[in-house]
Amino acid sequence: MGCDIHICLEEKVGECWIMHPNCPRPHRDYDLFALIANVRNKTGLVPYSHPRGLPPDISSGAREYFNSMKADAHSASWLTVLEFKEAVSKHPYAKAILGPFEWVEHEDRLVFWFDN
Repeated sequence: MGCDIHICLEEKVGECWIMHPNCPRPHRDYDLFALIANVRNKTGLVPYSHPRGLPPDISSGAREYFNSMKADAHSASWLTVLEFKEAVSKHPYAKAILGPFEWVEHEDRLVFWFDN
């Protein structure tokens, strides 16, 4: 059984985070998962971060999406877009992975989790 990533792109508006309606969905890539959250790290890559859990101020849209996954969701985390770009820069396909994020502000964040 494989593992996939679910990503919600969030933007801060005033004091609240809102989920962007067009959230990217990268293909299954265990090296990417290992780099951003140490998930499925079978090759010993040095992760940028370990799972941080959901942010306490998560947007309602991202919370609903996460809750809809029930027990299938695991290893929830978040990174700012700048952190994500730094983490992924070590990946051999960094340019392709980062393409959908070129327009995103560095202060925005990605809330993500994995399923099995």
